[in-house]
Amino acid sequence: MDAVMQDNILAMFSINYKMADQSIMEIHVYATWDGKTIFHSRAHQMKLQMERDYGIYKS
Repeated sequence: MDAVMQDNILAMFSINYKMADQSIMEIHVYATWDGKTIFHSRAHQMKLQMERDYGIYKS
């Protein structure tokens, strides 16, 4: 589960960075195992941008 959570953060920030010029408002990340959802996370684009610019993930 720790690896899934780390991958979740990487995926969200990567999408937010690579598609900054797109009109993305919210990002959902799902992790599945044997066809069942074991993890779901979502974040608003503005929250990710604020975390990247001023939060713990600054720089």
